[in-house]
Amino acid sequence: MRSVQGVVFPKSVEPEFHQGAERLDVRYPEALAPSVDQGVYVREAQEHLDRLLAIGLSQTDGWDGASDAVFDVKRYESLERMALEQGPAHLTPQSNRDNASEAAEKSAIRFDEWVESVVGSGKEFQPYLRFMRRAVKNGVFFDRLYGDDGAPENPWQPIVEVLSRGVLLSPDGDTKRKHLIMRSRGGKTTGRCQLGKRYETIQLVYAHMKAVAPGYESAVSGDSLVEHLSANKKWAKDYRPFLKREVLQVEVIAPLKRAGLVGSSNEGYFVLTCEEDCDKSIEFHYSKVHSMALMVEAARAKKNAIRNGATRR
Repeated sequence: MRSVQGVVFPKSVEPEFHQGAERLDVRYPEALAPSVDQGVYVREAQEHLDRLLAIGLSQTDGWDGASDAVFDVKRYESLERMALEQGPAHLTPQSNRDNASEAAEKSAIRFDEWVESVVGSGKEFQPYLRFMRRAVKNGVFFDRLYGDDGAPENPWQPIVEVLSRGVLLSPDGDTKRKHLIMRSRGGKTTGRCQLGKRYETIQLVYAHMKAVAPGYESAVSGDSLVEHLSANKKWAKDYRPFLKREVLQVEVIAPLKRAGLVGSSNEGYFVLTCEEDCDKSIEFHYSKVHSMALMVEAARAKKNAIRNGATRR
């Protein structure tokens, strides 16, 4: 049995907790995928943006107005620069930038070799290849600069994962477009998905929470967050898909939790501002893990009982 934060886990179902980011592993496919699985690439693209935005929000005061929250190509590029130039606010680079830059340049050369042997020089692939090449370089640079000791997850790892499956991605390059569009391409098929509105909602909710819920004693409910968005007619129109508590919890609050910016308790959600806030959220989530662990143990015991009964018969 193991006790964590006062919660005791049965030995057979002790959960494994994440202890730092995995190192980046760039794997190149032998060919582009014949078709694009939108469900896969959208999840990975969202995870990429979640990680970028987490670094950005940890270094700024958030965005207070709807116009400031617009998540377009320019905002995306500014978050990329922030992640690379300033990095995670709580970390000191483990290696110097020269070594990281050298590794990134080598990764770009390897990418070019793969393109020459597998993709070719077709014009239809060029926007995607430019973005994927930059993603590989940025991912390797970030990986070499910050290492894996307590570092946040590499923002470009999900893009590299998509590449390993033979799919190319690229944000829509139209700087006049209001919301970010992510395009995808396999060997013969293409796809597109609007992602910007989700991140605008995250920014608006986080800015609101910093104002009204700084710490566990000021926790707010999911319903109150929905009411805040609904009160503004423009927001209610633009962000309608997120104006349900269950959707807001999964698509908006969960990314903020994974970024270590927001915590929760039985009283609701709050911005993590001190050690005590973090402890409250840790205890709350460990209690949920403990409950799930007991369910797993009960199901395993039932399975063994059924198996033993079948053996006796």
